[in-house]
Amino acid sequence: LINIATNIAAIYFFILFIYLFIYLFIYLFIYLFIYYLREREGERGRDTDRGRSRFHAGSLTWDSMLHLQHPTLG
Repeated sequence: LINIATNIAAIYFFILFIYLFIYLFIYLFIYLFIYYLREREGERGRDTDRGRSRFHAGSLTWDSMLHLQHPTLG
């Protein structure tokens, strides 16, 4: 009877260990994936080759002000 209980406990702890390993692996993967996305998002506005910011294509503030637009361009 003690031998059967020992085997059941060993199987139980083995299954528990496997579930914990899978659980930690999944959450580590999700954490690293979010970290990777954040790092990529931060590099979008930077020119990593020269180490300086890129120029913006246009500014909504200056385009929306009257008399600052070129008359022939609209």
